[in-house]
Amino acid sequence: MPDIYCSHCGEPWDIAELHEVSTVSPEYTSSVLGTHTLSFSQAARLFPAMGCGLWTDRMYGGPIEPCRAKCVNADAATRAKRLHEAFNHPDEWI
Repeated sequence: MPDIYCSHCGEPWDIAELHEVSTVSPEYTSSVLGTHTLSFSQAARLFPAMGCGLWTDRMYGGPIEPCRAKCVNADAATRAKRLHEAFNHPDEWI
């Protein structure tokens, strides 16, 4: 069952996915076996602005860009945006 939603398109995501955001940017230093992985806190700070862009089309760690997907659930996107504005921690977005 999804816990959090993209504030751009309304796509549902499991909160645990915030532990699995890889990047090629050297500014993020949590390195595991040669790949750079954002910390949960770093990913949580980026999720409100980037939404699905944290994962979409980034299998090999390309640049993080904001979600540009077609809206799949406008109500969920609106609710997510309000929750992201009101609360800082992902546990409060559920």
